[in-house]
Amino acid sequence: MTPRGLTLSVKIFIGISLVVLVVLGATLAITARSARTAAEASVARVGASARIALDAQLAGRFEGLVRSARTFTGNGVFRDQARQGIADDMLDQANVAADEIDADWVQITDGGGLRLAKSDDPDAPQASLANSPAIGGALEGSDVEAFGISDDTLIFQAAVVPIEDNGVVYGTLMAVLYLDDEVAAQIKQAAVDAVDVVFYALDSTGTPRVNASTLDRESLGPELLETLHRIAGAEGEAMREDVDVGDTAYVALGGLLRSAGGAPLGG
Repeated sequence: MTPRGLTLSVKIFIGISLVVLVVLGATLAITARSARTAAEASVARVGASARIALDAQLAGRFEGLVRSARTFTGNGVFRDQARQGIADDMLDQANVAADEIDADWVQITDGGGLRLAKSDDPDAPQASLANSPAIGGALEGSDVEAFGISDDTLIFQAAVVPIEDNGVVYGTLMAVLYLDDEVAAQIKQAAVDAVDVVFYALDSTGTPRVNASTLDRESLGPELLETLHRIAGAEGEAMREDVDVGDTAYVALGGLLRSAGGAPLGG
C-alpha cells in the first residue's frame, strides 16, 4: 500500500507552527537582550547614585572640618599661644579644639612643622612633620584635605589649616574624623537604592583590612577584600566585577582613598 500524502490542512498547520516557533524564538532572544540591557542600565544608575552619595558625604565632612578648624585658629588668644609654642598650653588647646570642632583628635605644630601636641596622645613626641605633604601644604598657607591612616588599620579624613596672622604662618592645626560604620550607613541611606558600603585600610604589609561596613564583617573574608582592592585600584578604568557576599550577589565598584601625597591608603 502506498502511503498517502499530507492533506492540505495538515500542511497549512505545520507551516503556521513553524512560523510561530520562529517568531517565538526571536521574541525570546529580543526579550533576553532587552532584560540584559535594562539590567546594565540599572547597575549603571545605582552605581552613579552610590558614587554621588559617597562624594557628597565625604566632601561635606571635609568642608565641615576645614570650616570649624579655620574658626578655631582665628581666635586671637589661641594664635598668641601658638606663637609662643609652649607644649603644655598647646596640649590644652588641642583638647579644647577637638571638643569644639567635634573631631576625633587634633594635633598642632609650630611654624617649622614640629608637633607640639596631639589631643588623643599627650605623650606624643615632638617630632618633625614638616615633610608630610598635608602639614607642608598648610605651612605654605593652604588649607589641605586628605585621607590618613593610624594604628595601621584606621582610615581617617583630615583637614589641616595654617595658624596665621597677617599673612605670617605660626603653625598648623590638623583635625581628624575617622571613617566608621556610621559614615558607611549614611552613604548607604543617601544612595537610596540597594547598595552596601565597605571602607578598608591597607595595613603595613599592604593587606586590606575592614575599616567600616554596612555588611557583616565576618562575611568579608581576605579573598573578597583582595578582590575589592583590585577593583578599587582600577578606578581609572571604571572597573566593576560580580562578587558574592554570603548568599547575595553584588556588582562591586570602588575607588582608592589617598594621602595628600597621593599614596593609596585604602579604598
